[in-house]
Amino acid sequence: RLSNRKFVVKGSFGVETSTYNSLGNVVGTASYDHITEEKLEKAFQQYLGEIEQAIAPCDGVDMPPDHAVKRDHVASIKRPAICHSIKCSELNLPNFSLEIDCGPGFAPRTFVDHLGKDLGSCAHVTHLEQTEYGPFTLEHALPAYRWSWDEAKALSEKLRIAWSSHVEKVRSDMKHRCHLFQHLARYY
Repeated sequence: RLSNRKFVVKGSFGVETSTYNSLGNVVGTASYDHITEEKLEKAFQQYLGEIEQAIAPCDGVDMPPDHAVKRDHVASIKRPAICHSIKCSELNLPNFSLEIDCGPGFAPRTFVDHLGKDLGSCAHVTHLEQTEYGPFTLEHALPAYRWSWDEAKALSEKLRIAWSSHVEKVRSDMKHRCHLFQHLARYY
């Protein structure tokens, strides 16, 4: 999971959930009418570059079972993450839409939860779409109506070349960042 990724993230201010998305239980509410696009843009700055980011309560990260049920403990565990850019493409309070270009370790749900708190409110993700992973975009996806062995095999052969050259690029790009992920390789 060392490849760069791009996401379209839709969220809602004013409601915090146990899973940081709309599937979780509501654990808090707050006002949001003070949030502006300018405040959003300013808040984004602290999440750009190489950062430490808390783990979402429902991320699949190995930890002792007695800790896994304690939401606060899980949220206090941090891991390295990289974020290249964040853009607000829509703000119609309480709803918003973001375009995120990130690298390894970055968790959009955790980001949205923390963004809400940084803005004096709370927030959760209502829709999350990964639009790019490494060299692959949505155009490379195999639609469900084409799920056959022959179609999957043909596409796999075609994309193998793109993936091979991408792996070499990632190895080269990550050489100067290996210190960030040396003890966490199994998560990336």
